[in-house]
Formats: sequence, structure tokens, C-alpha cells
Amino acid sequence: MQCNEGKACDAVLRHLEAREGAVRSKIRWPEEEHHQGPVELVCNIGSTLYALEHTCIEPFEGLIKLNQEAERVFGPIEMAVSVVVPDGEVWNLSLPALGLQGKSGREIRQAQKALIEFIKSTAPTLPLLPYADYRKGPPPFNIANVPFPVTLHRFRSEVPSTVPGFKRLMISHVVAGNEETREAQRQKRIEKACNARRFDKLAVWKTRMGARTVLILENTDLFLTNEEIAAHNYLDIVANCSNSPDEAYLFETGLNSRWYLWPLQIGKQTFFDIYSDAKQPFGEFIPSELVSATNR
Repeated sequence: MQCNEGKACDAVLRHLEAREGAVRSKIRWPEEEHHQGPVELVCNIGSTLYALEHTCIEPFEGLIKLNQEAERVFGPIEMAVSVVVPDGEVWNLSLPALGLQGKSGREIRQAQKALIEFIKSTAPTLPLLPYADYRKGPPPFNIANVPFPVTLHRFRSEVPSTVPGFKRLMISHVVAGNEETREAQRQKRIEKACNARRFDKLAVWKTRMGARTVLILENTDLFLTNEEIAAHNYLDIVANCSNSPDEAYLFETGLNSRWYLWPLQIGKQTFFDIYSDAKQPFGEFIPSELVSATNR
């Protein structure tokens, strides 16, 4: 999980600038000032002072550690397999998200070798399915030296391999448990992201400086969390909170090509008030066109 704090702030500021018909000015970075309310960024938009705080939602417990280890553990598999995937195809390996965490170096090397050999020999024999059609395909496979079953799909792809972020082998990390369990875990992760300290930092600017406070929740998860789910969870969290922000947004950065900004709450209006009918994001952004508003 890579957080995009500066670009997330820039995206929200662009939305606020369009809404207010004014541009940002008098930008401050309270953390650098060792301010009592060390939010990410404070600035004026027109005559209104805004204070912005950003945080990432961890899609599942242990993801940060998983990503820290991803290149070492899964990089060799991607490198070895990608060179044999034919043009016009994408192979997708699905495995338990934390299945190799805590394993010894020897165990990981054995699993890597076994998975590489399995994918190379098995994928060409699988039916070629429409992209991301997981409804069809073989049942899970059990492989020697791999401590869990895996699934493998072979998809058609019209995306040129030169597109940034394109991978001929995709490795999907699956979180165990039923939807009720995952919902409870998701609620805890959003509660963790919206911890009291973040609200307190924003409240300093609201009570002492009259700022309009904005919380940005960044979501990198394409599979387990979406804007409706995040809105439900967030609104449950702030229902009995006396110092919740004036505005809260979900910034979705799970795709390489487009990022999306959704409102969770603006004043007394919630996501579900705003989207009583058709649903469109408040902003759609090309990542490379955003700048880091926090220099981080």
C-alpha cells in the first residue's frame, strides 16, 4: 500500500477551488512549524481558511508489512513468469494474503520455485476467459512446498503491455473470512484511520482559527472497500463524535490510470443525501497530473 498524501490533498484542494471559485493561497504546513494542530496542510481558498488531514485506510490487517515484503517474496515469481505470458493474455494467481508471512527464507524459496513451475506448466492449459471473469475456471490447486491452495486464471487482455503498471502476471491477495467477518475488520480499520488524534488536530484549527476542517481517507483497495462501504463505516464512527470534521472525502487510488474523489460527508449532508439517485465522483484525476501539495 503506497499512500499519496500530497496528491490526495491536491485533488481535494482542486475540488474546493472549483466549488468556491477561488484558488489556494497562504499555504502552511503545520507539522514543519511544530504547531499544536499538526495537520498536513492549511491554506486559504478565497476568504475561507481550510485545514486538511490525510490518512490511509489499510485494506486488511498486515497489508503494510505484506507490501514491504512484496518485492522480495513475489517479485521473483512475477519476473520468471511474465516473460512466458503470450501477448494478449494476463495470468492471475490468487493466494491467501498473509500465506507466506512468518515463513523462513528456505520455505519462501521453495514456495517461489514451486509456484513458478506450476504457473508455467498449468496456465497454458487453462481456458482463455474474458478479462476478470472469475465465475469460470478450475478449482483451487494444491502444490507441493506451497502451504496453501491457490487458484489460477488465464484471461484475455486488450491492454498493450506498454501501458504503465501493466502486469502480465497478476498476483491477487485474498483475505479469508465471510462478509460479516470482513465487515467487522473493515470497520476497525476505518476506526483506526479516523482515530481521535486526527479529529483533535483538526479541531484545534476549527476552535482557535475558525478553519473549515477536512479529512481525507485514501483507499487503495479495489476489492474489499468501496465508496458506499466507506461511507457507511465513516458515518457510524462519527455519529456520536462531537469534534468530527466539517467535510470528509474518500480518495480512491487503487487504479494506475485514474483516481477518484468521493464525498463521505459535507456539513450535514452525507454521501447518501448527495447520491440519492445517479452517482458520479466529485473528481476524476490522472495521477501524473496531480502535484504533491505537502511536498511529501
